[in-house]
Amino acid sequence: MNELFDMLTKKINEIDPTLTGAVDKAKDRSINNLDQLFDKTKKARERQHETTLRQVEKVRSIIFPNGNLQERELNFIYFAHKYGPDII
Repeated sequence: MNELFDMLTKKINEIDPTLTGAVDKAKDRSINNLDQLFDKTKKARERQHETTLRQVEKVRSIIFPNGNLQERELNFIYFAHKYGPDII
């Protein structure tokens, strides 16, 4: 990107040397915008990662309540109460 702006600065300097300041400002704005976009992308990726971790943890806690296998922690009566006697 710096090379692109350097080439642009040379070309514009040949046409009108007073515009080189405008090119420098445009370069700074472009770099700033890209930095902001990078930060937003990084934060969005972190949010996605956190959401995925929460979902995995929720599934793990359902499958392994209290760190044990589900059938060793939850009695049949729990499921019969939750889903009714037709579960059989």
